[in-house]
Amino acid sequence: MTHVVGQDGRLNPLSFAGPLALSLALYYSAAFLPIMGIFAPAPLYYAMVAHGRVTGVYTIITATVATLLLSGVDHSLFFLVSCGLMAWVLADAYYKKLDFETTVAVASIIPFSLGSALLFLSASTDGQGLTAHLSEWGRTTLGSIIETYKSMDVDPEVVTWLEGGAEEFVSMFVTIFPSITIVSIMFMVMMNIFALRLVSLRFGWDIHFHNHLLSRWHIPDWFVWSIVVGGFGSAFMGGVVATVTLNLLILGLAVYSIQGIAVIHFFFVRSKIPVFLLAIGYFLIFSQPLLIGGALVIGLVDVWADFRKLGSPDKPDNNTGHLPGPGDGN
Repeated sequence: MTHVVGQDGRLNPLSFAGPLALSLALYYSAAFLPIMGIFAPAPLYYAMVAHGRVTGVYTIITATVATLLLSGVDHSLFFLVSCGLMAWVLADAYYKKLDFETTVAVASIIPFSLGSALLFLSASTDGQGLTAHLSEWGRTTLGSIIETYKSMDVDPEVVTWLEGGAEEFVSMFVTIFPSITIVSIMFMVMMNIFALRLVSLRFGWDIHFHNHLLSRWHIPDWFVWSIVVGGFGSAFMGGVVATVTLNLLILGLAVYSIQGIAVIHFFFVRSKIPVFLLAIGYFLIFSQPLLIGGALVIGLVDVWADFRKLGSPDKPDNNTGHLPGPGDGN
């Protein structure tokens, strides 16, 4: 395997020009193909791991400044938090050899926390409360969706339904904003980890997480209480308790969908499916809500069915969970 992991203290402009251009291209391509923007952190991570922290930091700073000049303060802050900070945390997790769940957790929580703080600061600066700020954002977003549907000649009944329930939709958006935001970040982190692994193994770059055994990963049994408590509280309680438990329920369901993906990955790897088919499979899973729902069902049923037989201590572990690739031994 060809190693490209770099060292700190040296800065070669050519080392960050490529990752810089690719990250910005992916970020702005989201305007035409939204799912591509999800991978904007990956080139920044590559710069930091392949060429060292110094090059990586310069790449992140330069990309943020470029975004500031091209699109203004809001876009540059969004890029810095959702792409730059995520790439930095992932690279730090790589150097510290953090396990899968810890990597996903810290790479989700840190950008979410800083982003929430900036959102609160923005709302305060505008003289609005956070709820009012999010409500305005929700109305603007929903208005854009309605206008898009009208221009696409979508069924008028759908447009009428959206317009009639606008305030209810906005209220729900504000209520579940914390959970849907952190869940979106979690899936973004996972997609970057998967993409980096596929590319690293394909080209022998050795920049992927060697200790992330997704196919063997499972949630502790006690975590099912997040579903029980979240479901009960959101259905039968009111006020703040209902809001908190509803967000807990959404977060719990998202984690079980990850377990479902781990089960699917287990059988993908055991079947020795070619890498390009794996890439297509994961792209479809993460881009189609129905397939995410299917993964959720698999994850929940796996609590009792134990599809991978992980609970059998006498069963040999012949599955490393690695995606197959050059020199990977699978």
